[in-house]
Amino acid sequence: MLEKLPPSEIEIPVEQLLQTVARQYDLGNVYSWKLASQGVHDDAVFKLTTAQGVFALKVHSRYKTREVVENEVIGLTKFLEGGIPVPKIINHQGSFICEIKIEQHPILLHLTEYFDGQDFITRPPTQDDFLVLAWYLANIHNQSFKVHKAEQGYWTSGIADLPALFEMKKPMLSQIDINLIGSIAQRFSDLRLSRFTRSIIHGDFNRTNALRNSTGEYCIIDLGCIDFNIALIDLAVFLAWFLDIPTSEPVAWQMYNLALNEYARISKIRSAELKYLPLFIQAVYAMYILDCGYSTEEWMSTDGTIQKWLDFSRKSMVGSQVWLKIMDSWSGQPPGHRV
Repeated sequence: MLEKLPPSEIEIPVEQLLQTVARQYDLGNVYSWKLASQGVHDDAVFKLTTAQGVFALKVHSRYKTREVVENEVIGLTKFLEGGIPVPKIINHQGSFICEIKIEQHPILLHLTEYFDGQDFITRPPTQDDFLVLAWYLANIHNQSFKVHKAEQGYWTSGIADLPALFEMKKPMLSQIDINLIGSIAQRFSDLRLSRFTRSIIHGDFNRTNALRNSTGEYCIIDLGCIDFNIALIDLAVFLAWFLDIPTSEPVAWQMYNLALNEYARISKIRSAELKYLPLFIQAVYAMYILDCGYSTEEWMSTDGTIQKWLDFSRKSMVGSQVWLKIMDSWSGQPPGHRV
């Protein structure tokens, strides 16, 4: 049983925290609770079963600025208004952010209705799932609202820094990974990212952050990396983790084209940018390999899930190299994009 929650080195008694939240939100008795997830940045999400229903409580790391937390709750409200399925956030005394103190430590948190669904690691996506989620991602990129300028998210900052990260870690890389990543890092260093279209982005649209329930309803979760940034990076992250290139590259290529057609129904991509999408997808895998395969965090080297996705990333980089050649040779409208 977890007795204390360590959001960034502050030990907080969980029972005390949850009872305080229940009082603040008038939830009545807390019948049961479960730590649903705890991210690498020490955010924690609890599933709470209470007298007023079932809720998801997100406790934000003290390393997060208030602006980053505000961006997430802004995204939850605006996405829902825009027809994008996200958990409904619960108002707390006129605000969607609740600030409480436990043992003199200020804690920011927010509460949403709990969505009872499976992610797409537990349940691999079907073609219909894939196309529906591509449509929702395009809808996200079409949203028009302001967010605070905050620190860049994991993927947006990491991919932009790929050439520097490769050079920094090159002495410790295997020759296989040098061969895989070196040319991608070089090609990326030649890009002028400032010229790419920016929009509201999810920031981490991977298989764990989309859910589907038993009745076929979808829910997009974890808006902690929401930003106004390069839309193509967001699209590349989605495609990189939802496509199954190692199992069948031809099928993945077909799905890639179907996804872009569906995406283009809502949000247009300039052909000059679309040409670079396979490169951005390669960059997603490359960054994951550099960040997780050569981390100083000892636990990463023994974590079975991380090792699985490292293997997936390397095989996907090899399998999708032909996509770079197809795009490089395309002189007109790139394949997979319907005007």
